[in-house]
Amino acid sequence: MNIINHFKKKSNIDILKYLFIFALLNILVISLLTLISLENKDIENIANYIIIYMQFILMLLPFKILKVSKQDIIPSKGSILKSLKYSVIGYLIFIFINLLLVISGLSEILPGLGQQENIVDQLIKTNTDIYVIGFAICILAPIVEEITFRGYIYNKFKDNYGIISSSLFTSIIFAGIHFQFQVMSAMIILSLIIHWVYEKSGGLNGAITFHIINNTITFIVMSNL
Repeated sequence: MNIINHFKKKSNIDILKYLFIFALLNILVISLLTLISLENKDIENIANYIIIYMQFILMLLPFKILKVSKQDIIPSKGSILKSLKYSVIGYLIFIFINLLLVISGLSEILPGLGQQENIVDQLIKTNTDIYVIGFAICILAPIVEEITFRGYIYNKFKDNYGIISSSLFTSIIFAGIHFQFQVMSAMIILSLIIHWVYEKSGGLNGAITFHIINNTITFIVMSNL
């Protein structure tokens, strides 16, 4: 099947529509806030807050514009106990894979396995920043991103492809949308594990729980708390 036929599939078109609207909204809002903060340095910190929190609004807004139903973005939740169980197992697997890559030296050879940029340390300047930015990274980001990537995009891909292909396609988009290309391969690995947790736990609760665990530990490390 050629690439044109892939783009003709309704589910794939829905994903492209979502990504286009999300990208357009981001360009408009971030450009506007950047211009405002450049004109007035006193509100630079507030502008950073707005940009961070606006990301979550902009990630959900296309669903409203496209009139996506709740069932399409939250198809299944899964049990709390299974979610916690597979989230912990998934995180241990993630740590093991990272250790294996470091010990084998592959992290120095393979592209996209470099050092993640510490944007947390750059953003935190006051005690207030710790709570405001911490809540966004540790709680909001996992919920909104999992609704978007595992809840919507992944399940849209599954309308046309199998679990493995759908997981890979979604993971590439997930990694690309974070714009940290020096760790893109690591982000893809992380995303693939989230898909495993999602499937084993039976829904979004597992994916969100895993994501919260990962982001919270990363936040603590990067903010040097």
